Amino acid sequence: MSRTLTIDNTRALDLIERENETEPSCACGSWTEPVWRDGAVWLECSTLARAQASGRSRLLASLMSIQSATATGAGKTHTRRRLVDTGVMA
Repeated sequence: MSRTLTIDNTRALDLIERENETEPSCACGSWTEPVWRDGAVWLECSTLARAQASGRSRLLASLMSIQSATATGAGKTHTRRRLVDTGVMA
């Protein structure tokens, strides 16, 4: 017997809000925001969402990521973390 983990909309919203409050900004200094992409809700750096708009923006986001990693010395990249799979929502 296979069990599927389900989460209701209220719990999903609560999880998304808590995660966004926990990590309101990326290591690069830009804010983070919840976005729906690829069948899931992600918490990601706002520069990544803008980078989806054009090739020029993607290039700029990549350069900012490299600059941020160099400045912090920790090799950090932009925040992008899966929060909720929309396929498991009830």
